[in-house]
Amino acid sequence: MATFISRLILLCTLSIPAFSFAITIPGNIHPERYTFFLTDRGGEMLREMNDAAVSVKLNNKVGFSAEAQSKAAAANISPLLYAASPLEQNFIRYDSKPVKALTCLVTTRTMPGQNKNYTWEETYCLDETGAAYIGTKGWPSRAIVEKSCEVGVPSCPVYLGLNNDPPTMRNDAAQYIPYNSKRVSRNK
Repeated sequence: MATFISRLILLCTLSIPAFSFAITIPGNIHPERYTFFLTDRGGEMLREMNDAAVSVKLNNKVGFSAEAQSKAAAANISPLLYAASPLEQNFIRYDSKPVKALTCLVTTRTMPGQNKNYTWEETYCLDETGAAYIGTKGWPSRAIVEKSCEVGVPSCPVYLGLNNDPPTMRNDAAQYIPYNSKRVSRNK
């Protein structure tokens, strides 16, 4: 009986990571990370893009509207949308509130080609709720950023923590709560 209970506890302990939600960032992660505090206009712009992304997923649309694409181009980032996955498996902010801050990093991706390798950079960001954003033109646009700080400075909040961060590093990351239509309709 004691063996059964110890194995049950071990199984539960080992399965906890399988039930947690984390974003996987592919490629070679650059060491620099910054937290960007958004202007009111920038926060509203990302809120509108998030609302458009939720609409795309809920209404089975193919992609963003031209207006949402224009905002994404102006901000240099957009919500990270996994096209083949339902809204519940995406990290899209669905509370229709403006974004206040993002912690971002840049990664270099490489894809082997027939004659040469193709390399490009992607920017990944998490906001204060754990929602994810992606860009391909460097850091978020200065037009949407009020101020920024470098991750590692004691007064700088960190919304995107990495597995290899030292245990003493500040971590303000929120556990992302996936979309659930029952919870969303109850909160309205």
